[in-house]
Amino acid sequence: MTPATKSYYTLESLQNLTSRAALPWTISVVFYGNHPSLCRRFLEALYRCTDPKTFQLRAGMNAVCQETRELVRAASEKNGNILFIDSEKNLYKNPMMRRLFYETPLETEWTIWFDDDSYVTGPQWMLDLALAMERESSTDLFGHLMHVEVDAQLESFITTSKWYRGVARRQHEEHGRPIIRFPVGGFWAARTMRLQEINWPDPRLTLYHEDFIMGEAMRQNGIEPFPFDSGVRISDAPHRAPSDIPRELPFKAPHQDV
Repeated sequence: MTPATKSYYTLESLQNLTSRAALPWTISVVFYGNHPSLCRRFLEALYRCTDPKTFQLRAGMNAVCQETRELVRAASEKNGNILFIDSEKNLYKNPMMRRLFYETPLETEWTIWFDDDSYVTGPQWMLDLALAMERESSTDLFGHLMHVEVDAQLESFITTSKWYRGVARRQHEEHGRPIIRFPVGGFWAARTMRLQEINWPDPRLTLYHEDFIMGEAMRQNGIEPFPFDSGVRISDAPHRAPSDIPRELPFKAPHQDV
């Protein structure tokens, strides 16, 4: 099979268009289990559509198969811009995210997150995101926005958090019930200093809930999310997590953003 032709905006061309985007970025992803096709798709799409000079990739491997491990190592040797953490045990998403963010401290201005079943679909993604960062100077958080309603258990989780600042919950425009507006967890972009200010991800979280909790943690600290999903396919694989993983909170069905 002939490799797809690379096509992307160069670091120099993007730097000429925007200063607030402050390239290069850190892009982070966690691969899990025996799903090498998702790993291959993510890596091939990223390096086909994105100038390697524009990002540093941090890749977590949670109990992956040998094929996935070899794909990550080969990409690291070829491109020279990957820091990876390989755990034979499944640490789950949020503990691995913490290792990726804090074992070697993040140093770029922006951090971009992908789940392993999300991927870029064309070179426009980085240009569009950089321009959104430049244009929307009042926010430091971007992604595909949804919302969940806040019940008593979730309210308790929020108000006992170290990042809680006493800001009242947002009210739904139609029914008036309290909600959290958030970028879905399969893809988001955030200013790194904002993640560090709230010590993200919350150490209490294992696998679930981190997206809407992140939305509220950011809002408590003055950051409202801005909608962005251009050039990105988000979480298109079936649910793969084991059924016995404990949840810090009951499942909450998200709704499209108001």
